[in-house]
Amino acid sequence: MGFDYAKALESARRQHAKLAPNAVNVDAWVARSTRRRHIALLRQIIAALLALLVLGVWLVSSLGHPTSVATCQWVTGPAVLRYGVVHVVGFCVGAAFVQRRSTWARMIVAAAWWSSLLAATVGVWTQPGALPVLMPTMAFASAAGLLMLPAEAYEDGSGDFPLRVHRRAIVVMLTLAIADVETLASAAVNHDEPGMLGYALLDGVAAAVMLVGVIGLYRLRGWGLLLTLTANVCVAGAAWSGVLVYDPGFAALLTVTAMLQMMLGVPLLRTLWRGDVPLRRERGAVPWVGRLVIIACVLASVSGVVRFSDPATLAAACAAH
Repeated sequence: MGFDYAKALESARRQHAKLAPNAVNVDAWVARSTRRRHIALLRQIIAALLALLVLGVWLVSSLGHPTSVATCQWVTGPAVLRYGVVHVVGFCVGAAFVQRRSTWARMIVAAAWWSSLLAATVGVWTQPGALPVLMPTMAFASAAGLLMLPAEAYEDGSGDFPLRVHRRAIVVMLTLAIADVETLASAAVNHDEPGMLGYALLDGVAAAVMLVGVIGLYRLRGWGLLLTLTANVCVAGAAWSGVLVYDPGFAALLTVTAMLQMMLGVPLLRTLWRGDVPLRRERGAVPWVGRLVIIACVLASVSGVVRFSDPATLAAACAAH
């Protein structure tokens, strides 16, 4: 007499439902797990395709220069290769880490894509004709990648002072600081004019100092918080004072990120100084704020592309460089 596995399984499920009506529904749990795996696989495939798109456009823009009539005459193929290398590499690294579960990997993904989105959006307006194909492509790809990322809470970290209550604020600060590191590193690579070596070295040093602060803040050390905030203030001040040479758009971008980090860092400094831990739970994140910023960046990029598609406007912008 053969054993009917299907009937036995169905009988076991009925008995389980009678004896433990409040227990976990196995079928529902399996369905949710399967759905999460499928979503994760789809997210990984989309991230890989976006990385290939950005990488392909970057290589075609540099090796096949000029790829568009909207490119300024002073732009060369090697310049295109150098201008985009940091953000393209950062975007691809983010795509490679998109399925990692560690907090560090998640912050790298978000920071790399935020840096690429903001830099591309600003670049569309401040450097029209330099990367007329790569910048809009990177803005679109970064926005698409950020919109598909799930909201994750800060899960780990170590340290001996009471800042863990401000986990979400620390995550946002770290993400902005890592994005600033990428922006400063890109600026260091892009200083290619004669006599600009000193500015490139300053950018590199600023990026290194901020990276050290990021590591300290991630480990929840007080010196990491202080170094990150100090580095932000110094970089923003140097950008506007002329010590560091940036376009006004990038100076404004660094200033905005510095102001956001200062706003987030004040409660942390207060907790560190007083040594007390607030009893109130930290307010939940507001995902729609980030989504609104992403959509605004995409609209701004599209507006910039439309504006500088006019030959006269583009020629005036190229001549003013």
